[in-house]
Amino acid sequence: MTNFLFNIKNHYLRVAIAELVNETMQACERSHYQFSQQWKPASIAQADVIFTEMVAGEWYLCHELLQHATENYQLFIFLNDE
Repeated sequence: MTNFLFNIKNHYLRVAIAELVNETMQACERSHYQFSQQWKPASIAQADVIFTEMVAGEWYLCHELLQHATENYQLFIFLNDE
């Protein structure tokens, strides 16, 4: 099972990414995956792919919660321009 974790406030961006993931997983004939928006240590520890947004200049290493992530997770950072 592949676990995708979202930490994105923008609803439209979150839905667009989820739809791209759905299409990709269907094209690869992988039906065992799930999405989560629970930004807490237990969810991060289970995530295989993390989508998050940060303010320019903010480093993901500063986020203590990401220390709970698995060893081989993929992290995608989107710029939060607020």
